[in-house]
Amino acid sequence: MQQVSSDIMELPIHISAKTVARRLSITVMCLTLARILSGYFWLLKFPLPASKWFYELFNLDGEFNIPAWYSSFTLLFCSGLLKVITAMKTKDRYFVYWKTLSLIFLYLSLDETFSFHEILIIPSVRESLHLNPVFYETWVIPGIVLVGVFAKIKIGLLNSH
Repeated sequence: MQQVSSDIMELPIHISAKTVARRLSITVMCLTLARILSGYFWLLKFPLPASKWFYELFNLDGEFNIPAWYSSFTLLFCSGLLKVITAMKTKDRYFVYWKTLSLIFLYLSLDETFSFHEILIIPSVRESLHLNPVFYETWVIPGIVLVGVFAKIKIGLLNSH
């Protein structure tokens, strides 16, 4: 029996962009409201025994809490969607770019979860180089280099058309 090969991959996934956007927006609004309430309880020294815990649980600038996990999950979801696109576009000329984007979003998700960029905050480098306040967080320097590399690739893509 001969096996038939097809270059077209069908995935029975039906995602409404409007529904996803609405649900993500509602989630962000709920997290923001929880943050406002937790800040309110914290500032007023509300006699709730867990007010500090509640404040840290929804701190939008914090690590290892619900907003950080939500952000990480959203980035991981984007990476997964880009991986699906990569699987569908194996013969496409932009296949490598889809795959690279998927890996970038995976890295961003892992960084949000495990704070890899925090390792690059080196006070002694900041002090010895007398860096501009823009570079106070020293992880910004390698970040600028990466953005420059990606911009150069993007400009190269635009010029190739």
